[in-house]
Amino acid sequence: MSTEAPEAPEAPAPTPTPPKAAEDPRSTGNAEAAKWRTKLRDKEAEIDAVRTEHDATVAGLRDNITSLQRQVVTKMIETDNNLPYMHNPADLWEIGDVDVSTLTDDAGAIDPERVTQAIEGLAESRPYLVAERPQPDYLAQVIGRMTYASRGSGTGQQAAAKKLLSFDT
Repeated sequence: MSTEAPEAPEAPAPTPTPPKAAEDPRSTGNAEAAKWRTKLRDKEAEIDAVRTEHDATVAGLRDNITSLQRQVVTKMIETDNNLPYMHNPADLWEIGDVDVSTLTDDAGAIDPERVTQAIEGLAESRPYLVAERPQPDYLAQVIGRMTYASRGSGTGQQAAAKKLLSFDT
């Protein structure tokens, strides 16, 4: 027997290990693309939220403008002697179903001619909504002047009424 040790089997040659994901240029590109896609989706969500808020704000402003235009038309009907008189100017919107945008010119200003046409159109189907413009009561004007002149005393209105209604001079 020999004292020599048996030769150890040769170790297998090391097999090449596949490169790690971080080292693979293809996987690095995919990870970076995924990161950018995620950022893109986040920004799109932010844009949608801002767009929704913007649309709600614009709708609110349009409602405010419409309300103000209705108030202007109502005041015009009440005070402008050149327009037909309505007992209740709100009937133009409630009963006549008139859209205030049809009463404005291209610049958005209220057009008195269009208001007159709308009132006359409503008067054709419902004449009881339109009436003669009431004339100021002369007696009420006289009493008003007399009370205004005698406001210094506590019984100015009573004194003016007695003076106006008395037949004694």
